[in-house]
Amino acid sequence: MPEFIYKALNGSGEPVEGAVHANNRDEAQNLLHARSLFVEKLSQNVFSASRKIRVSDKEFLGFTKQLASLLRAGMPLVESIAIARKRGHSKAFGAVLEDLEAKLKDGAAMAEVCSRYPEVFDEIFLSNVRTAEKGGGLYQALCEYQSYLSRRIAFQSTLKKAIAYPVFLIFTLVVVLGFLFVFIVPSFSELFDSFNAELPYATRLVLGLAETFPIVAGGLVLAAFSLAGFLKLTKERVSLRQRLDGLKLRIPVAGWIIQQSRYAQISRNMSTMVTSGMPLVAALESLADSFGKTFSGPQLHAIREQVMEGVPLHKAMLEQNLMSEQAVMLIEAGESAGDLSGMLSEVADYYETELTDRLDVILSLFEPALMLIIGFVVGGIIVSMYLPIFYLAEVVK
Repeated sequence: MPEFIYKALNGSGEPVEGAVHANNRDEAQNLLHARSLFVEKLSQNVFSASRKIRVSDKEFLGFTKQLASLLRAGMPLVESIAIARKRGHSKAFGAVLEDLEAKLKDGAAMAEVCSRYPEVFDEIFLSNVRTAEKGGGLYQALCEYQSYLSRRIAFQSTLKKAIAYPVFLIFTLVVVLGFLFVFIVPSFSELFDSFNAELPYATRLVLGLAETFPIVAGGLVLAAFSLAGFLKLTKERVSLRQRLDGLKLRIPVAGWIIQQSRYAQISRNMSTMVTSGMPLVAALESLADSFGKTFSGPQLHAIREQVMEGVPLHKAMLEQNLMSEQAVMLIEAGESAGDLSGMLSEVADYYETELTDRLDVILSLFEPALMLIIGFVVGGIIVSMYLPIFYLAEVVK
């Protein structure tokens, strides 16, 4: 949604400045008038139309906790949002909350206003708010969403911590090799040229790698930028992105990790949406849209169509080969017992636990192996550089 920058005077005649989000200039003008502001200057931020509002999960979780605490203390919704808005949020998120506060003062429904910012308020949050607006209990709805978001943040944090150390080791290896090939090995090369003698094979190999290193490094950087550009250009080509995602899932180990993580997200999101009162078909449609550019998107669309035709969820998932047979059996049990949301939560726990346990095993083997490789490569380069010196010392003797 476009952002409009304004300069105005408030009811006391004091100058105020800020930003407001609106579909057009007239709507922005009306919003400011509703706040009893006399607009002196109003202009659209030319960068806002193409810039998405980004709010981190931790920041949004902090907002929901603040809002829930204020509501529990008995404060009205509009005043609660006004107070929460002033508690250290980013400028973009603060502008969204300011617009939400103004619209609520005008009598709009919270879910209706929040739905205008899908990049900030996800479908699960909207579903909880809609349910609360129909039956009351916004505080309880916010608490349920906090539970979901906290688990999602914890799971993502576990994955990040699991891959952080191996990535750091690989980055360190690349930096060390770059330093050796750019600064150390060339200085040895100048020394060896004065020997006028045949060098050992290991030394010649390292010197050859040092000569080609700038070309290889430049090629890798160019390939990385080309890949990033290709992915950006094909961002809206859904079928191509789905095929690329399918290829990504076939990568040994990494593909399995991506797939398990995705199944955990799907089952956790579906469980939360069903718990909040969203119909199963609507939940599947939301998930299909969220994962539309992945290999799972067509599977979720097909499952939704089958469920609409009366096919049980577990049969549709089994036919589309979404999730493992063990997970599907749990979902079947949930459908039979009338506790689908509970069993979907169990499935999410199953995938999250299996993934974290398997990652612990993989990393316990991968990290020492990577350390050995780093030691072997770096040590081999250093030894190969000193071999000619040892050889000359033997000749002198």
